[in-house]
Amino acid sequence: MKHGGDYARRLRHLFHQLVRKFGKPTPPEPTEPLEQMVIAILSGNTSHYKALAAFRKLREQMVDLNELRVTPVTELARFIGAAIPQAELKAQRIVEVLNDIRRRHDTLDLSFLKQRGRREAASTSSLWRASTGPRPRVSRCTVWAVMPSRWMS
Repeated sequence: MKHGGDYARRLRHLFHQLVRKFGKPTPPEPTEPLEQMVIAILSGNTSHYKALAAFRKLREQMVDLNELRVTPVTELARFIGAAIPQAELKAQRIVEVLNDIRRRHDTLDLSFLKQRGRREAASTSSLWRASTGPRPRVSRCTVWAVMPSRWMS
């Protein structure tokens, strides 16, 4: 990139100005790991904001994640909407992952990940390895969502 060093310097300067004016940003509190996993699946090939909007739309349509798990894939893809690319594939993936978690743990709850260490939480990707399709972006969404907040500072 032409003048890349100049751009980096400007961004660093802007960042320091913002930190001086508003203070260091506090990391968000960890949210429910299972919800973060669904959001991670939805965020493939689209922005995080669109994935969050689709997830909120799903939550409005469904009573809980168990209802999401038993919803037919075509109906779930319709709820996800056309704004999310590969909605049918992502709906299939969500159903597979939720069914796999339900089968393995006899419940739809991954809150036990919050008590585990960083590496152990990251190794839970085995939860969706059996499923088809691309893996969700674990390092950004799911693992950070289950990290204790003391690790983020």
